[in-house]
Amino acid sequence: MASTNADGRVVAPAVLQPQLSTDVVGFNLENNQASTLGQQYITFQETFLPGDVTTGTDLVAIVNGQKIPVQMDVKTFNDDGSVRSALLTFQQPSIAAHSSLSFMLSTTGTDFTTGALSLANLNGSNYDLKISIALQGGSTVVLDAATLLQQALNAGTSSRSPCG
Repeated sequence: MASTNADGRVVAPAVLQPQLSTDVVGFNLENNQASTLGQQYITFQETFLPGDVTTGTDLVAIVNGQKIPVQMDVKTFNDDGSVRSALLTFQQPSIAAHSSLSFMLSTTGTDFTTGALSLANLNGSNYDLKISIALQGGSTVVLDAATLLQQALNAGTSSRSPCG
């Protein structure tokens, strides 16, 4: 959280600095509210130096020793082919009222794949996406993700795309 110095000037908060070769950049998330900020997905854009993050690199956000997988949506590349800018999304843990958490974005690559895609993977995850489309003329089309996945698995047309 920002504070002021003896002259009354606002001083930027301390941010973790890279210590390991796999560390990329430190950042803080602040909760300036009077109540706890619950766990939620957050997305922000980050810019990287040439060579810091290569295409296909798995990123993690490390907070208090916990590695949280980061989804990376690459937007631009550096001349050397490494990632220049990307939208990053991860599940931010709860943050107590009027406090902050310090994170380190790292390429410490733990493979976060969950194995082969199957309906069994979804059964315990409360995954229940259904989209209803009301068409002109009164008919309705319902798209059920689990049904569509089963059809793709049966037809052998499902695949996993890497991030980045």
